Amino acid sequence: MKILPLAWNRLIAERKKEEKLSEAHDARQHKKRKTTMEDNSLYRGRFDHVGDRKFNSVRIFVSSTFTDTTNERNGLIESVYPRLREYCASKYDIQFQYSDMRWGIQSSAANTHATVDMCLQELDISYRLSMATNCVILLSHKYGSRFTPACISSRIFQHLLSNTKEKSFLNEMYQLDENYLDQKYFLRPIDNNQQWNESEKKLQTILREASNQCYEQKLINKDERDEFHISVTAQEIYRALEHNKQKPQRTVCFFRELIDIDELESMFHDNDDKAQSQQMLDDVKQLLRQSIDPSQIYTYRLRWNDGNDRKNYLSKFYDDFYHAVRSQIDYHMKIYESKRDDLLFNQVLEHAIQCNLLTQRFFPRPDVFHQIKTYITASTKSACVLFGHSGIGKSSIMAKIVNEIPNWYPKPNYVSVIVRFLGATPSSSDIRRPLISIIQQICHIYHLSVPSSFENVKEIFTSTLTRVPKEENLVLLLDSLDQLQKVDVMHLSDWLPKSFPSNVKCIYSTIPDIEIGLERTKIEIYLQLQAIYPDNLFDIEIKPFDENTAEEVLRSWLQQDRRCLTPVQYEWIKPKLTRRHQIDPLFLSLIYDQTLTWHSYNQTPDAKFLSIEYAGDAIEYLYNQLGAKHGQILFHRAIHYLQLSGGLSEVEIEDILSLDDVILQSVFAHYLPPLESFRLPSNLWIRIRNDMHKYLVEKDIDGVPCIYFYHRYFQDYQPWKGEQGQQYRQETPVLEKTRLEYYANEYKTTFDMSYSAKLTKKYNLPTAIISVDRCLTPQKPLIDKQKKQYNLRRLHQLYLNIGRYEYVHYASLFNLDFLTALLLCGEYTIIDFLYVFTRGNYSGSGDSRFLLKQFEMLIDILNPYPSNLPFELVYRLLPFREHLSPNLYNLLDQCLLVCPLLLITDDQRPQYLLKCPLGHVIYSKISNFFLLVVTDDSRMFQFQNHFRTIYNQSEITYMKKDTGEKIISALYHSECLCCLTSNSEMIVKNVSTKQTMMQIPCHRLIAFIKKDIILIISLSQHTLQIWNCAENNLISEYDCGDDMIENYFLKKNDLKLTFKSSLKISYFSINKDCQLELIRTVHRDKNSYQHCVLLDLHIEFFYSLDNSKTLLTVHHETNPIEVHNDIDFHSLPDSVVHLPNSNSIGWLTQSSVMIFNPLCKEKIFQPFCLTSLGEYDLIHDNYNSHAFSGGLGNLIACINRNKSIVDIYEWLYDKKQQKHVSFLLSHVQLDIYIEHCVFEAEHPEGITLYCSDGKDLYKYSATMLSCLVGLKTLVSSEAIRQRPRIHLDRFLTYTDNDQDLKIYTLNEMNKLDLHLSIPSVKQCYFTKSSSHVLVIDRKNLLAIYSMETKKLTWTTNEFQHRNVQIHSLQSSFVLFCSQTKQVFQIDTKAFQVKILTQLAMDCSTSTLNESDDRLCILSKDQTHLFEYNLVNSTLKIRSSTIRLNSSKVMQMYSLHEHFVFHNTDNQIFIWHKENDKFTQLDDAYQLIIKDNLLVFDSIDRPVIIIYNLVTKSRKVVQLDDATGACETFCLSNANPSDSGEQYLFVICSDRLLRMYRVSNGEQMAKLFIEKELYPFMGILNDRLLLKIDERLCIIKIVDRKSLPEKSWDVKHLLFNSEYWLKCHDIHFA
Repeated sequence: MKILPLAWNRLIAERKKEEKLSEAHDARQHKKRKTTMEDNSLYRGRFDHVGDRKFNSVRIFVSSTFTDTTNERNGLIESVYPRLREYCASKYDIQFQYSDMRWGIQSSAANTHATVDMCLQELDISYRLSMATNCVILLSHKYGSRFTPACISSRIFQHLLSNTKEKSFLNEMYQLDENYLDQKYFLRPIDNNQQWNESEKKLQTILREASNQCYEQKLINKDERDEFHISVTAQEIYRALEHNKQKPQRTVCFFRELIDIDELESMFHDNDDKAQSQQMLDDVKQLLRQSIDPSQIYTYRLRWNDGNDRKNYLSKFYDDFYHAVRSQIDYHMKIYESKRDDLLFNQVLEHAIQCNLLTQRFFPRPDVFHQIKTYITASTKSACVLFGHSGIGKSSIMAKIVNEIPNWYPKPNYVSVIVRFLGATPSSSDIRRPLISIIQQICHIYHLSVPSSFENVKEIFTSTLTRVPKEENLVLLLDSLDQLQKVDVMHLSDWLPKSFPSNVKCIYSTIPDIEIGLERTKIEIYLQLQAIYPDNLFDIEIKPFDENTAEEVLRSWLQQDRRCLTPVQYEWIKPKLTRRHQIDPLFLSLIYDQTLTWHSYNQTPDAKFLSIEYAGDAIEYLYNQLGAKHGQILFHRAIHYLQLSGGLSEVEIEDILSLDDVILQSVFAHYLPPLESFRLPSNLWIRIRNDMHKYLVEKDIDGVPCIYFYHRYFQDYQPWKGEQGQQYRQETPVLEKTRLEYYANEYKTTFDMSYSAKLTKKYNLPTAIISVDRCLTPQKPLIDKQKKQYNLRRLHQLYLNIGRYEYVHYASLFNLDFLTALLLCGEYTIIDFLYVFTRGNYSGSGDSRFLLKQFEMLIDILNPYPSNLPFELVYRLLPFREHLSPNLYNLLDQCLLVCPLLLITDDQRPQYLLKCPLGHVIYSKISNFFLLVVTDDSRMFQFQNHFRTIYNQSEITYMKKDTGEKIISALYHSECLCCLTSNSEMIVKNVSTKQTMMQIPCHRLIAFIKKDIILIISLSQHTLQIWNCAENNLISEYDCGDDMIENYFLKKNDLKLTFKSSLKISYFSINKDCQLELIRTVHRDKNSYQHCVLLDLHIEFFYSLDNSKTLLTVHHETNPIEVHNDIDFHSLPDSVVHLPNSNSIGWLTQSSVMIFNPLCKEKIFQPFCLTSLGEYDLIHDNYNSHAFSGGLGNLIACINRNKSIVDIYEWLYDKKQQKHVSFLLSHVQLDIYIEHCVFEAEHPEGITLYCSDGKDLYKYSATMLSCLVGLKTLVSSEAIRQRPRIHLDRFLTYTDNDQDLKIYTLNEMNKLDLHLSIPSVKQCYFTKSSSHVLVIDRKNLLAIYSMETKKLTWTTNEFQHRNVQIHSLQSSFVLFCSQTKQVFQIDTKAFQVKILTQLAMDCSTSTLNESDDRLCILSKDQTHLFEYNLVNSTLKIRSSTIRLNSSKVMQMYSLHEHFVFHNTDNQIFIWHKENDKFTQLDDAYQLIIKDNLLVFDSIDRPVIIIYNLVTKSRKVVQLDDATGACETFCLSNANPSDSGEQYLFVICSDRLLRMYRVSNGEQMAKLFIEKELYPFMGILNDRLLLKIDERLCIIKIVDRKSLPEKSWDVKHLLFNSEYWLKCHDIHFA
């Protein structure tokens, strides 16, 4: 049979195709079998086939010449890369990255000839890390730049020398590096660019000629020869083709052929040896056509100067590029697709990759391995722990033993090792997910059934371990317990098993303890493990290297990298291996990594390297080196952002870096990206990440995979020395501002080009400030209301450092969504929030301080009821709306949108910032932000004041002589508290440690002289003693002989003593050595004064309580006594008080306060009147204030205890007026009895009061209370003991205990006005015009009262013995009597009873249709319905279609064309008159009707249904699951300014008030009002009335649209001043 050539060729082709298909099938089957085996070994802990990097991105390297492809590259950045990024993220959840070498190559790289290496390294990284396409080639008519090789192997260099006459020139240009075992010659760095330009051409000619000769002589091969001839672009292409030789669908090639190339400018042409360049370009293109699948090659022919042609080409190029790369991504993702959704596989793989990464630089530690092997092979059922400080090498050891452990067992194949590097992968930051994955992995290895639920993980984990087959051995490795989240680390016993089966071993690694959070809470991890395994925990301490071991490690690493160091270089390192340095693996690794850049000809040490002593120094040096490589600004700021944020995702860090103009200005030195995609090229960050990869981990933070530092040394690193430390500190706030603005969605839309006139000219920019689009990823809302989820990522980043920086407080502190998410997400409380501001020593602006003070007041409400937030803020902000700052005003507006309710009555909310159960105060000491209180029940309280008042309470314990012994006085100074007991014992306690420092007999405490040094009167009362409390040592003692000390007065170090038996007075001074020195002794004058006060060592004040005149004596050295006996206060005192802060006397009378402040120099010896307006019973100057220190002014508190008034005055001596002046700073009316009070006055906080009523301590902001008192009228609640009723939305009535009916209206001041009080009333009805009220008294008599005259106008006994149903008309009442079957009308003008009609049947229930004045009456048997038209006096009977159940109708309503019935079986029926049909609704306990809306609570479901009779539509309001039974509800009036919107209010058995929109059933608020909330609600004048215990609570429903427009000219210092003390109009200079 003759086969035609064509058919033969077709047959051959088909056979080859079949063979290829068969080979491909066999290859797939082999690969499948291999993959299955590899997967099984992976699960068992065999990681030989796993790499050291995780594949999670497509990364393309674009290889092309630069100048002639600018349009294409810019277009890719602008329009193609964003599409590919979005495609990869949305379809495959992977990242798309590109590498553009136009940016990020530093001048230092060019000077050291590292440019080519950087390009090739970038290409290599793309090849290794890309999951699909890794190289895209774009060629036109340029071959590209041909650089001189930066490095030549020693072998080739010697051949080159032997084939050139320019040996000396070559030796001059290159230098030998012997630090490589395979020695190399390196091109010398460029010192002078002009000289280099001249030398480079000569050097290239020599090298190319010599390499040609070497090649001809077969001394070098073709590839080695080409190194001296080909361009950078060609090198990239050859490298890419070599990489992808056996890997299809990894490369795409684009050829651009320009028809008009000869007409184009030089940037489109090669300038170097054009003929040779063209030939070499043709060779490259030919090679590409031979090597790459034709489907992956795209060719374009066009005329570049033709605008339309160019536009069409670029459009086609961008589209082809996108689809070509996308197609390759789809092709390769099919390979990963089977594993992509296998969570367990990916988790195990992540830890396998981490394991291999950690073992790369491992050095054997036989002592540690021996101990681990001992544990593994022992019969113990306990755990083992490796512990040591951070960076000591624990993780590397854990990684290395993964491979070693199987060899320690007789049957290695029966051993499985499961390892988890906690915190090092996205899914291992909390303990629950790793434990679940371990359970799943065990089930996979041993073919066990996987639990269906993981509710109790610990129990399931423990149970799963017992299911491991007995012939198998399992080893669990849990590395870095300290990297878990706080809640897990604090409670290790909640998830760690107490023991393990005999064939299961478990090894943990951790640092012994950690400190977490701003409060630096210390968590003892090692001690917890000892408590869990108390008897047999196998603990192995990992210690630092000794000097010899460290040197061995270095040499092994050098050998591994085939390198060596010169003796001189060894000397640089050797001092760092001594014990005075921290020799751990991290430190050693950081040092070694720096040696990789050393050449043998580097013989001059770097002084900064020599100064390295600790890991922090090594990190700083590393950062400086990488900064030189990547750009100091870019690198340091990238690392700084990472550190400040606590970890960032790839998208976040690229976005934030793109927001930093300083970074962009440093990067965009020669080129600008497209203005429509003006952002940092992603490859610049990726290069940094790759160079830092061994120190970074990817972990799950807030559900987002984030990059962060693996070692705590890197996390906590801060340069503190010199210029770099200063720059770091100055830069931190700037970077924080950028970070916060990013998460606040505040993006810059401009860029300042003034830094580069060259680029402004190059790109022909019209102005220095240009508009740009940075193409940032917008932050999602903080609250997803549909999913009821919170954006924790954004929340945490805005919360971070919120107490330190105010930059975006409008998006956090003053943003309701942020505050709501913060309080409802379950992670924070309002106490935590305030603590952040307290710890940050936040001073802030007036509006932020005001808001934080409100939060402090709300702690007791918002902690248990965080959803109250908008309601509480409306209460505290709306009354001051006209005075608020913009931030507070906007926050108020946000609150009104979600909760338009204003609490009117103030009784339900406190004025105080803090309330603390206390007792009777016997001593208090106030200092800056600190208050110490001692109570009579032997308790000590420490209050640390700021936005959150933190207080600690402790018992003052000591050895008591009897059970009735109590503390009667106390003194405090610098952590030392001295207490005097009723049994004359002095107890000294250390406030911090609570330890008793000493206990001795003592009669009286005088004062602390200095820290720990106290002056006392001994028990005998004859001796003065000075004790050192800290050392329990008597320092000084003065015996007064037989005289008993009667009294004393101490001022600073001056002491005055009086004695009982003699009339002498002794004066002492206490010197710097704490020794008592007697100054003088004098005899007391026999004057008539009862009391004496020592104002200082030389001035004494004498007074009597029965005399207004006083005496002052001044002692001089020259004139012994100067007497002033003419000091007259003109009124007898109630009390006289020494004011120690001002060294003055306070003279308190019934109507005034006088101050006596003797000024000897000015000869001022007369008192002045501080105030004559108050009735005070207590004055003092027990306060703390830096603002008033240094003689600037004096403060005094004047208190009326019973009226709860505290007035703070400022007084001083005015030198200009030459008299004393005073000013009232603060007048505060409190709500407690004042037993004790101290205060402080500081610039930021203003005046703060601490008051005790004998039971509790209260903290008040006197500044807020005094400033706001004129801006808001306080409304107290009315007492209402019985359940009230609301009538006509106008009257409130209730019957008091005497059965009197009280009728009230609510006035504009929200107070109840009593209109009528009618005795002995059962029921009442108002006319619709509100002119009259009809009442039925206890005797069943009817009476009508006029609401205008408030008098009885008519009464009758006609219905005394009848049951009547009464309905109200405009000015009359309609009565239906079921006994007589008659309908009556009583007119309020004629006051006559008129019979309207007589019914023929017995009837039971009546109702009035208010829309058309029809009285509807239901027959007793519920078969007939009578409609009496009150307008035309006609009667209509409906009977045939009534089909009600047999149950009795409780309620009946008539509305428009509907009848509504609610019967005793809780059934609701609607009878539609127009079609005579019945509709049965849900069964309900309660039913209300308003504005054609039926509102009822469903019996079967936790819902309230709103049925619209007009539209016949229904809305379902879903109640919370835990609400309990619905007790009452009501509807608000329709709001005409808000499209008739109405609100539904509900109270359930949980006693919370709920508010819903009627229009959509959405819950707007769930509010705690008070614990004693009574199940009553009513609407009166658009006020919601509630009953709390026996008082009426009023809440106004606010119409935002009706609020007057705010005038921004009105300002108040409280909301706008940085210093609140200014609000008090301080008068000191």
